[in-house]
Amino acid sequence: MRKISFDFDDTLEFESVQLYAKSLMNIKNQDIEIHIVTSRYENLKSYLPVVWPNGHANLYKVAKELNIPNDRIHFTNFTNKDSFFIDKDFIWHLDDCFHECLLINRNTKTKAINSLNSDWIYKCNELLNIPNE
Repeated sequence: MRKISFDFDDTLEFESVQLYAKSLMNIKNQDIEIHIVTSRYENLKSYLPVVWPNGHANLYKVAKELNIPNDRIHFTNFTNKDSFFIDKDFIWHLDDCFHECLLINRNTKTKAINSLNSDWIYKCNELLNIPNE
């Protein structure tokens, strides 16, 4: 099974990224396992309600729509994500934060791809050996 992951806020929360994730699940014989790795605190009491007034409701809603089980949702509790990936075997992680991408690429085997770059789909497909159209 090949593991990939998406940041949630300002990445997988967007419909265009969700459509890409759905397209990966529809490719036969790819054995792709999708995870969500978010900087959010797992414990909602750590949040300021102004920041995320609905807590994790939208995150869990999107995960359910994409058939991502709860055990594939990982909260880093606002520690740098490279510490999550350091001993994991993920092909890539898609994130909108330049700093997180830099640390993941510098300190882990996981390839971090910045979702703010226009060629992110191309890079994701390339690492998965999926032909780009």
